[in-house]
Amino acid sequence: MLNDLNLYHQIPVGWIWLVPIVFVFGVIIFALKGYALWKSAKRGEMWWFIALFVLNTAGVLELIYIVFVLKKYHVSFAKKMKTHMKTVEAKPVTPTVPTPEVPKEEK
Repeated sequence: MLNDLNLYHQIPVGWIWLVPIVFVFGVIIFALKGYALWKSAKRGEMWWFIALFVLNTAGVLELIYIVFVLKKYHVSFAKKMKTHMKTVEAKPVTPTVPTPEVPKEEK
């Protein structure tokens, strides 16, 4: 019974090197999924969030979302900001200090 619980006896000796690689890929896929879910929720994209949450595509869908959808968003956002900065003129800001009212003398 104790031997049945030992996982190293269930994995063939020639394949033992695969365990750390699978673990590293699992951590990477977990991080990609978390980042993609966070960005889709932050941007209010409900259908992307549901697809990323429900479908387990071993990181493929997450990479597609991060590389293509977010890249397109960042490029369009940068263009909008660049055109906005051209239209706004930089004017020096002069602070206005309120002057206290001096009571007038009565005659």
